[in-house]
Amino acid sequence: MTTNGDGGDGFVCASRDFALLPFQREMFKDIMGHPDGLLIMGQGMSQHRLVCNILRLHCDPRSLVIVLNAEESMVEILCEELELISKQPPTIISNDQQEVVRRDAYLRGGVVFVTSRILVVDMLLNRVPIDRITGMVVLGAHKVLPTTVEAFILRLYRHGNTSGFVKAITEKPLGFVGGYNILEKVMKSLWVTKVFLWPRFQESVQRTFASHVPQAFDISVEPSEATRLLQQIIASLMTSCLKKLQSLRPSLEMEFLTVERGLFPSFKSLLHRQLDPVYHTLGKSVKRLVTDLGELQKIAESLDQLDAVSFYHLLETMRANHISWKTNSHWMALDAADDLYEVAKSRVYGKGERKKKIRRKSSNTDSTVQHEGKSTEDCEDEESNAQKKAKTTIGDKEAAKKDREGLEHSPKWTALQDLLASLQSPSEEDDAASDKDSVEQEKEYSKKRRGRTLVFVKDETTANQISRILEYGQDALLARRYHFLQRWKFNQAKLSAQGVVESEQYVGRRAARKIRRKLRAAKEAKSKEAQGNQQQATITELVDMGTMVLQEQDQEDDSQNDNDLEVALAPDEEFINHFQVLDDSLLVIFPLHSEEDRERFSTVRIARILTSVQPSNIIFYDPNLNAVREVESYCVVHPTIDVRLYFFLYKSSFQDQQHLSSVRHERDAFERLIFAKQTMALPADLDGRSGLRQKQERLLQLSLTSKMNRKGGQSTRKGGGRFPIVEERRPKVIVDTREFRSSLPSLIHEFGMNVEPMTLKVGDYILSPKICVERKSLQDLIGSLNSGRLYKQAVAMTTFYEQPTLLIEFDESKPFTLLGSHERLSDDIEFKNTMSKLTLLTLSFPKLRLLWTKGAHATAELFYVLKEHQKEPNAKEAASVGFEETHNEDDIAIEPMALLKSIPGVTEYNVRSIMAHAKNMKEFVCLSLKEMQKLAGVEKGREMYNFVNNIGNAMNVVD
Repeated sequence: MTTNGDGGDGFVCASRDFALLPFQREMFKDIMGHPDGLLIMGQGMSQHRLVCNILRLHCDPRSLVIVLNAEESMVEILCEELELISKQPPTIISNDQQEVVRRDAYLRGGVVFVTSRILVVDMLLNRVPIDRITGMVVLGAHKVLPTTVEAFILRLYRHGNTSGFVKAITEKPLGFVGGYNILEKVMKSLWVTKVFLWPRFQESVQRTFASHVPQAFDISVEPSEATRLLQQIIASLMTSCLKKLQSLRPSLEMEFLTVERGLFPSFKSLLHRQLDPVYHTLGKSVKRLVTDLGELQKIAESLDQLDAVSFYHLLETMRANHISWKTNSHWMALDAADDLYEVAKSRVYGKGERKKKIRRKSSNTDSTVQHEGKSTEDCEDEESNAQKKAKTTIGDKEAAKKDREGLEHSPKWTALQDLLASLQSPSEEDDAASDKDSVEQEKEYSKKRRGRTLVFVKDETTANQISRILEYGQDALLARRYHFLQRWKFNQAKLSAQGVVESEQYVGRRAARKIRRKLRAAKEAKSKEAQGNQQQATITELVDMGTMVLQEQDQEDDSQNDNDLEVALAPDEEFINHFQVLDDSLLVIFPLHSEEDRERFSTVRIARILTSVQPSNIIFYDPNLNAVREVESYCVVHPTIDVRLYFFLYKSSFQDQQHLSSVRHERDAFERLIFAKQTMALPADLDGRSGLRQKQERLLQLSLTSKMNRKGGQSTRKGGGRFPIVEERRPKVIVDTREFRSSLPSLIHEFGMNVEPMTLKVGDYILSPKICVERKSLQDLIGSLNSGRLYKQAVAMTTFYEQPTLLIEFDESKPFTLLGSHERLSDDIEFKNTMSKLTLLTLSFPKLRLLWTKGAHATAELFYVLKEHQKEPNAKEAASVGFEETHNEDDIAIEPMALLKSIPGVTEYNVRSIMAHAKNMKEFVCLSLKEMQKLAGVEKGREMYNFVNNIGNAMNVVD
């Protein structure tokens, strides 16, 4: 282990990459100087360093520290570091481990990483020694709201342990903006009274970063006139869609639905958050507008990321999809959409003569399509004509090459190539190195002087794009994509002429695929027959021609001097430990976002790549606030490395606006937090260390105000209808373990009822031996009705419980209806109507009760009322309900079982028990009403008994 060079403070770390910076030491003193606290820092300020030093103090079997809300990348890097500096490595608990293994892991002590869903179940089942927990470290503290599982865990922790600490850390200040008193709610859920704010503009932070300021160069790239015009058109299209959406749904909060916020990935989640409760009732026009906004967001993002050919290809693909599926897109019908396509097309084909060439190529394409549709008698003439066309195509090769040279190049590509060329150009020191004896020594000396170059890009697509540019050049890459676009257009025209596009609308996708396969097979057969004459000239080999262009460009383009750069794409997370393969590379391209999940972002990956590569030149091809902050920390940790930063930005572009908006939003968020900290008033016993808050929560049980008034006029000003009583026995509710994704189990416990988790086969909540509740949201209700799953659940509940209940939750702040926009109530039952399906369900199961509640709080209150004067449920019996007993299939006759199932009241859940009790149909018919009800339930037993008696009476009448 090594000690930080500043010394004296005892911050020990296995590597200086995890050593605390000066301002982080002050953070450490703030969070460790108080037993409980919430620390809010700016984005990208090396949260992993602080967490590692906090956990390092507790890697001891005498303590037990549980870490919540840690991302996978954070867990990996913290475990690697703590294993090097501690005697007892941390433990990771997963759902795959058995109960005994998890219990032993808690008893073993040390640092434990566990998910919230696993921990809450283990705490309720007493697998975790709560009184022995030293403390809780909560990451992503901005997510801990009163109704979350983490708040439930901390409540259980504080009720059983008043001496342990709570350290909550987050680097998302924007998570505290957008609601009423979110900071106070989070602090109450965390059981903390202290909050520490560490923005980027704090004096100590600025002083630390100012000690080692890297050389920064802003490379402002001037976009073309066509690109600027495209930005204006896209902004106008988004504005039009938002106005149309507001006119159709006036209840939407348009404050957060703006064009500026539409550039961020979170815009889609903000929009769906308001529309999800009523999404099933929206008309086609509203749903189409939501899809249109997503498409326009993708177009705006692609404008800065893709080249001119790929961007135009994207637009053409979208238009082809809309035409083939006949979607009534709002933005496609606007005049600005035509302007969007025309401007994007001009970036590829230009104006004037180039349009005539395209028309000539399209006519050649039509003639080729007609050639395939003719009879076999004219094949020889057609082949001779094809040879003439091939000679014409070869003769026009130079003209096509000039046509490709008119493609609009990306200014960022040119600026990046120029920058890399300047970074790798020899200097006076390299000239001195040329006097050395060996060429290898010269190469190593040059690498040592220049250092590595790290390029931060947005995603993996951009990383692959840049690597190909550096390998082949811009002209070759654009030429290849141009030929790919031409081949795609040719195939589209061919499919349209053969009627494949129309067939997709009527016979479906599967039939369309068969047609494509037949066309492809016929095409391959004809190409083999004419292979000798048409090998270099067929239109279908344009991609191969693009490969020839790549070779030509390597010889003609003088800008290919940067091909001696050694390019390497950053490896995956699993391969990150084997970074020695990059020792010979001078250039590393690192994507900030993965293709799987572009919305999630981890600063730990940035810190790891900086530590592994240790670059001298860092290029931000795509700006990112988190990455910039991590680079600042990297410069302070490695003061001996002369770091130079290069920022690429289009002037007045969507990307530039998004970057500036992210900085402004974070600053505004911290200003609001500072004001909230100064003005908020917190109760003295908020942390629960005195035990007053726990005592009050234990003695508070729910009681309706009207019931209190009838009992003698007690004060209703205590807790909104709650009143303190002497606790004798808390009611118990058995909850399915899958329900802990929701907030209802936490609210049930908060309202004074014990929660016992158990894996249930039938129902979600068991309130008593008679009452079983299946909980559904509106969306889940509609989906279950459509799939038939709700019918099976109703059969199971009515079979095993006397009072089966279907609970439907809705949000009281959001209007809803079970009728679609084009549906109306009628006397007839329509199977496509949700109301009709719900009516059929109640008619089929008369014993099934339907309860409606306006949210989780009302549901918890209703559960308390339903449990009055009811017996407590048994967890083992509830868990065994619905599971079939083991039977030998050879002992069961299939035909009698099928006959028995045809009798009303006999289901899959009770047929085996009936056959085990009655040896044959004669014994079954002779069973009494009580015996049948004991085997199949009250309702099902009565159905069987009535059916058997009616059949018997009918037979007697016939006799």
